[in-house]
Amino acid sequence: KWQAEFGAVYRYKACIGDHRIVIADPRAIDYVHKNARSFPRSTKFREFTRLFISNGVSWAEGDDHRRQRSVLNPPFSPSHIRDLFPKFLDKARELVDKWQGMVKATPEANGKEIEVTNWMQRATLDVIGIAAFGVEFNTLHDQHSEIALIFEGFIGELLTQRSIVTTGQPLMQYFPTFLIKYLSYLPLQGIRNLADFNRIVNAVAVDAVASARAALENGDRGGKEILSQIVRECYNGEKPKLSPSEMYAQFGTFLLAGEDTTANALAWALVELCSNQEFQTRMREEIKQTYAAAHEQGRPDLDASDLDKMTFAQAFMKESLRYHASLPLAPREADVDDVIPLSTPVAGRNGEVINEINVSKGQGIIINIEGYNRLESVWGEDSHVFRPERWLEGKPTKGDVEPASGVYGNLLTFGGGPHSCIGQVFEWRFALQEMQVFLVEMVRNFRFCFPEGVRIKREMTLGSVPVVEGDSSKGQRLPLIIT
Repeated sequence: KWQAEFGAVYRYKACIGDHRIVIADPRAIDYVHKNARSFPRSTKFREFTRLFISNGVSWAEGDDHRRQRSVLNPPFSPSHIRDLFPKFLDKARELVDKWQGMVKATPEANGKEIEVTNWMQRATLDVIGIAAFGVEFNTLHDQHSEIALIFEGFIGELLTQRSIVTTGQPLMQYFPTFLIKYLSYLPLQGIRNLADFNRIVNAVAVDAVASARAALENGDRGGKEILSQIVRECYNGEKPKLSPSEMYAQFGTFLLAGEDTTANALAWALVELCSNQEFQTRMREEIKQTYAAAHEQGRPDLDASDLDKMTFAQAFMKESLRYHASLPLAPREADVDDVIPLSTPVAGRNGEVINEINVSKGQGIIINIEGYNRLESVWGEDSHVFRPERWLEGKPTKGDVEPASGVYGNLLTFGGGPHSCIGQVFEWRFALQEMQVFLVEMVRNFRFCFPEGVRIKREMTLGSVPVVEGDSSKGQRLPLIIT
């Protein structure tokens, strides 16, 4: 709403008279990303996020960030991600089997109503466990799984408007930095959920790293899971490239990025499939043809290369990721006085034409990811319409300004610059392949629609999540009729 009224760059008054500059202008965003040292995340913001991701790559800045990235990048190469395809497919089919059992058990002929977000969170948690760490969490089959229940409590805390994370983040800038770490001692349920999350993640990390190191020391180069490759990269030299605490900290980052972000992206994709049944029909036919082609070639099943042949499915995914950014905003803080250039001039309050923004050290800046992803000057007049066909018509950015340098399809959904998702790969190579495999298996086996009278709306928390209109107090939910 503010972007429509004020344009791709505007300033607003935050708490206690402070001001923030919000940018969706592609040239301004590129400038901030390319000058990351001048526009880091603030120290207070980093200390706040450190409470739940420790000192991993998503927390690090500067030399620490580059060092950690140098270890994490190689395991996310395209060939390594393709090798994980069978693991993604196995878990997608386990989820399908669960839903098929529930549908068959219902006496109703018109399908079974299932709240899908919890199931998808469990499935993606199992994927990240086996594919990244070589650990079988088995949460799809164990409804009382400790790690699943702890994650549900923690993710539920992150993705509600009343959570300490959602309410505390805007206020943290007024806390002395040294006090932020003491928030973990507050007697609040959200803090207890955070402590449980950190406890179980650290326990999994210590055991998994010890096993991977022991295998390496015994001459076993390990399997294809990502952790084995990270351990090899870390200890490939006289001195370890990551400290033990940094190694363990990656687990929290991977689990949050690989579990919740992917599950949320799948939820929004299902919302759009239910909103337009033609999308389901078209995707289902494409999947059927791809399977038939594989069988004609003598292959009993798909492989990773078949995903690229499903052009509509890929276009649909790109459009869903454009339209529904899981993390819609990215905060930064100017570390120096600087001048940020603009693609498109904006008008000041006095009517003055502004071609660049003067910022002072300490100025808070918010990169409006969702605003950029729907910016008319980049995506064209139909930027606010969900239309997968734009990705099949040649250049999808039909606006009159150059798009920003996103890591995937000119989108900022996965960030940009040094802090794009784990080496520009975790969220668009790992999670994209995972997302498409799950979509293919779900659409191949089921039809989805909204229950009668149920409307889904977007709610802004730490991310952008689907909730039931009129019942948002229960947090992230997506009940669907599955047949």
